[in-house]
Amino acid sequence: MVVHKGGRHCGAVKFEVDVSGVDLEEAVVLRTFSHRQEADLAAGYLHSCGVPAIVMGDDCGGLRPELSQSLGVRILVSPDHQAEADRLLEDAPDGLPDLV
Repeated sequence: MVVHKGGRHCGAVKFEVDVSGVDLEEAVVLRTFSHRQEADLAAGYLHSCGVPAIVMGDDCGGLRPELSQSLGVRILVSPDHQAEADRLLEDAPDGLPDLV
C-alpha cells in the first residue's frame, strides 16, 4: 500500500517520489534541519540513491516558515534504511551543502 505519493514539477519535468517504503508508525528521525530547503535537498539526495525518506515539518503548510527554525524540519526513514541513509548523508558528494 502506498502511504504517500507526491508529485512535484521541476521545470518541464515531472517526477514522483514513492515513499511507501516508510511506515509512519515505525519511522525514525534521521536528521533535523532548521530550514525546509536543506531537508528537501537531503531527502532528494536519499531518493536519488534509492532510499525512501519523508520530510516532516510543522510550518502551517508553508505559511509560517519561521516555525521551522524553532521546531525543526525532520527527515524520517524506515529503521531498515537508517544505517544506509546515515552513511549516504555522512559521505555526501562535494558540491552539496553540509548535510550532517
